[in-house]
Formats: sequence, C-alpha cells, structure tokens
Amino acid sequence: MRLVFVLVFLALMVFFMIFAWQNQEEQVHVVFGGWDSGELPVFLLILLSFGAGVVITSIIGIVEGMRIRMTNAKLRRKLKKLEAEVDSLRNLPLGGPAPAAVAGTAPTGSPDEEDVL
Repeated sequence: MRLVFVLVFLALMVFFMIFAWQNQEEQVHVVFGGWDSGELPVFLLILLSFGAGVVITSIIGIVEGMRIRMTNAKLRRKLKKLEAEVDSLRNLPLGGPAPAAVAGTAPTGSPDEEDVL
C-alpha cells in the first residue's frame, strides 16, 4: 500500500512540474477585499491554494483526532467502572443454604414444626 502511495505521489509531482513549466508565462491578477496580489503565475496561485487547503484540512483533522481521543478516554473510564461493577457482582454469594446450617446447627423454626436431624 505504501508503494502505491509513493507512486501516486510521484505521478502527481511530475504532473505539477509539467503544468508549472508549461504555464510560466500565464499571469493572473487577484484582488481580495483590500488586498491586491499583483501579477502572479497561474501555477503559483494553484500551489498556494493547494497549500492553504492542506493547512485547513490538517487543522480539521487534528481537532477531530483530539475529539476522538477524548471520547475514547471517556469510554475507557466508563468501561473500567462497569468492569469493576461486574467483578463485584460476580463475587457476591449465591442464594444458598443459610449460614447457620453451614455451621452445623439446625435452623430454628416455628414451635409446631419438628426438627429433623
């Protein structure tokens, strides 16, 4: 997969170099608000636009990654708490014989019941 990425990247770089070479003489004039760029080569304008897009996309990716990490940390804390609760519930005794019967003494019942040992 990395080889494919490198090959695509190199192909794009070659394409951009050919484009820049062929459009060296083409000039554009950009005015944005009060800012005036003067005469710029077309390839430089495209390169600057691409760079701005990379920067903006990187910032969005970093913010999104931070949000995902915070959500993961919150979910890990919740999972740890729930696992501790499950472990404590597993350690509870089941509803078995009364503790007195385990100790060897007969349970005391009502006066009309017979104790059978």
